[in-house]
Amino acid sequence: MIAANMRPSPIPVWIRLLLLSAAAGMIGGLFIVGAQPVAVGFFQPPVDKVAHGGVFALLAILLWYGSNRQSALGVFVVVVLVGALDEWHQRYLPGRSADLLDLAADAIEAGVVLMVFRAIREKSSRQR
Repeated sequence: MIAANMRPSPIPVWIRLLLLSAAAGMIGGLFIVGAQPVAVGFFQPPVDKVAHGGVFALLAILLWYGSNRQSALGVFVVVVLVGALDEWHQRYLPGRSADLLDLAADAIEAGVVLMVFRAIREKSSRQR
């Protein structure tokens, strides 16, 4: 007999490691590629907010599944911290600037994606 509140089946370790590696690569890319002159003005407002949201939503998804869907709040905190560090880093780059609206876009999109994925997980658990 399967309990109604059972967690979904675990994600294999090798897949989780792959997802976490991809997330680490994305974070590294934010800081390395973001420091290059080509990054200056690459996305113009308001498209830059959409780009921020997309990147950080993908980061949230990778971390969510990489952590075996264990802590949406923990993933959200990590994503927001990465966004804050990215904005802080941009303050010191020629032609770049920190923008609280960029950080807000990062947080909002990551939060929305995590709420949706968590709701899907809970619905799936209830149907078992």
